[in-house]
Amino acid sequence: MDDLKQLYIYMWEAMITKDIDYLRTIHDHHFTLTHMTGHKQNREAYFKDIANDQLGYRSVKHDRIDIIPDDNYVTLKGYSRVRASVYGYSETVYRLNLNFTCEKINGKWMLMDCVAHAY
Repeated sequence: MDDLKQLYIYMWEAMITKDIDYLRTIHDHHFTLTHMTGHKQNREAYFKDIANDQLGYRSVKHDRIDIIPDDNYVTLKGYSRVRASVYGYSETVYRLNLNFTCEKINGKWMLMDCVAHAY
C-alpha cells in the first residue's frame, strides 16, 4: 500500500504546481470532492478551481497517511497541514484530513471520491 501513500504525496505536489494533466490521471471521471463546508464539486469544477487559484495551494506537510483496506475499495486518510488561500480568503495553514475512497482499475489506483475535514 506504499504506492497509495506515494500517490497521495504526488497528488499534493500536482495541486501545488497546478499540474491538472497529472491530476486527471489519478482522479476517476466521476470523482467528487466534498469540502469541509459540505459543498460538493465534481472533478472538472475542482480542477478549474485549482487552475484559476480559487484553491491556491502553496505548500504541504504530511503528518500521517493511513491506508484502510476493505473488500472492494481502500480508504486513504491523509492528515496534512496545507498552506493555502481558498476562495478569496487570506493565505493560512489548514489542517486537512482528506478521506479518499480508492479503487484499483486496470491495475492502477484511482481516487473515486474525497471528503475533507479539519483535524
